[in-house]
Amino acid sequence: MTADFPTLVLALYNRKEPSLRCLDSLSAAIYPNRDIRLIISIDNDEDKNRDVLELAEKYHWKHGEKEVIYHKKKLGVRDHFNFCGDFTGKYGSVIFMEDDLFVSRYFYDYALQALEFYKNDENVAGISLFNKTRIEGWKKMFPFTPLDDGRDNYFLQQASSGQVWTDSVWKEYKKWFAVYGNEDYVNSLPQIPYTVKSWPGDRSWKKFYITFMILNNKYYVFPRISLVTNFDDVGTNSKTNSLYHQNPLLIDKKKFTFSSINDSLSVYDSYFEILPRILKSLNPELSEFDFEVNLYGDKKTEEIGTDIVLSRMRGAKNLKQFNLVMKPHEMNIIFNTPGNKIFLSYKEGLRKNREADIFVDDFVYYYRRLLSLKEMGMILFHKVKRKF
Repeated sequence: MTADFPTLVLALYNRKEPSLRCLDSLSAAIYPNRDIRLIISIDNDEDKNRDVLELAEKYHWKHGEKEVIYHKKKLGVRDHFNFCGDFTGKYGSVIFMEDDLFVSRYFYDYALQALEFYKNDENVAGISLFNKTRIEGWKKMFPFTPLDDGRDNYFLQQASSGQVWTDSVWKEYKKWFAVYGNEDYVNSLPQIPYTVKSWPGDRSWKKFYITFMILNNKYYVFPRISLVTNFDDVGTNSKTNSLYHQNPLLIDKKKFTFSSINDSLSVYDSYFEILPRILKSLNPELSEFDFEVNLYGDKKTEEIGTDIVLSRMRGAKNLKQFNLVMKPHEMNIIFNTPGNKIFLSYKEGLRKNREADIFVDDFVYYYRRLLSLKEMGMILFHKVKRKF
């Protein structure tokens, strides 16, 4: 199997029903007219995974060769992740999945198209199958909507649910990880988001992969329509079920139109903030300023590397200011909407917004929509009615 036809690698651990759901979705997908190898890697935990092992061994994989690996001792999330990625060295490329995922029937076709386009792109650290619709923020999980530049992808310094790696990309990451894959080192770096630092190093592979991308100026390619959705079942890193990571799936074949990172107008850093160069290209009035973007407010002011910042905080000296009405929020800057909600200011003298104003602006009006009194009354009425 060459890099042109990636091997499927599925990591399972202690969740039989989600494992079956994922396997069934993989089995129902559409593949090229050739054998597609499936490797099922099952982490161990004092033999608590015997039911998952039995499921994997008995499962009929009709698309090609199936290999089941049952580890003799518990690896943990991070080391299991690294074990699965190492199959790139043997097979050229892999599509890595976890047991709480469910795939579009056309996920493999998307992977082939993306691999062909990005196979020689040194800026790309991985290809995602998942469309991010929320930020992974320190304080809030705001909606995330990348600018639509007419292409089927955007770039983001975040890891993903469901990903494609090639041997060359993975070797570079593992070489870095062998030297710098230390939690204390990652947590000491000022440019790493606080949210990423808060993830436990033994249970989070994303902590290290995101750091690798930040330090090496690399990005994941993300699709605008998801090829996987995430059930976020209860497990090692999730204590309750949620719908936060459920996304619409592609349900028919599609010819994807990709862009390189240099041609894209939709490139975001590890804080989900758009790159300043893109705002400058879309609003020439900003071209004379050297600034950093902090619209979601997750970057600590003292760790911002420029003297000027574009944020929601008013400064002692505001160079420009914009409203907060168009969506996504970058559109207010691109089209110079007049107002006093977004400021281009000197970092020195920034004033933190009042919590009451933040609540009204962010939760009630702009980023989220709270229920009206009428809607809350209807919910209360039906709850009481159902109870009696």
